[in-house]
Amino acid sequence: MKKQLVIIGTIALLVCGGLSGCQESQTVYKPPTSGDTDEVELLNCTIETYAAINSSSSQIIKIGDGFIHNSTSNISYYVIKGTIKNIASYILHNILITVNFYDENESYLANKSVRIYNLRRNFTDDFEVPYIKQYPFFDNITQVVIDFKTK
Repeated sequence: MKKQLVIIGTIALLVCGGLSGCQESQTVYKPPTSGDTDEVELLNCTIETYAAINSSSSQIIKIGDGFIHNSTSNISYYVIKGTIKNIASYILHNILITVNFYDENESYLANKSVRIYNLRRNFTDDFEVPYIKQYPFFDNITQVVIDFKTK
């Protein structure tokens, strides 16, 4: 009897302990970078896919991480999100972040860019680059390279 109580107690502790730390996980992606990487560091990056709930709905929800190519869903757009850090010894007044999109054969398809202004030394900032279904090559994208220009 005492042995059964110990086993039940141990199982209860494991279940409670295991569930207490549960959080929604997000796949962090570290794509290749190019450009002024001696001044800007990519700390993290995620790629998320969003879709309409159904073909007649305007409500958009996240359906997963990464580039999802599924003809049966109503995929609307991808969002490349990341955090950069100024690793230069001075303020960076104008950072151009360009996400270059490639297919599975590593052939260049397209790019989209955003800017971050006045990033102080050792500070970080977040960026988001959306890529909507109406843009060219949407269904062929499988990977990215992120380029930084500071001048």
